[in-house]
Amino acid sequence: MTIVDTPTLRAFALLEHLVKAEGPVSLADIAQDVDLPKPSLHRMLASLEAGGRVIRDPGHKNAYVIGPRLAQLGLGAVSVLSCTQARGVCGTLF
Repeated sequence: MTIVDTPTLRAFALLEHLVKAEGPVSLADIAQDVDLPKPSLHRMLASLEAGGRVIRDPGHKNAYVIGPRLAQLGLGAVSVLSCTQARGVCGTLF
């Protein structure tokens, strides 16, 4: 299967990176880790921040963490999974 590079998949790559991070992640680190230009990331982060999916960490300049709406989305997804499905998902995450 060929993976298509689309704006939606780039946004998910950004969100996955923030979810896996141990704390706030700077724009520069995100750009390096997800291999996207800073201007594109800045626009994506601004849109996601406006929607509550990410927030700027108040203790770090230009650093981001997951927002409350993204956390709710993740919890909602887990709550609809059966136990068997949840074990499979958790196995791929950790």
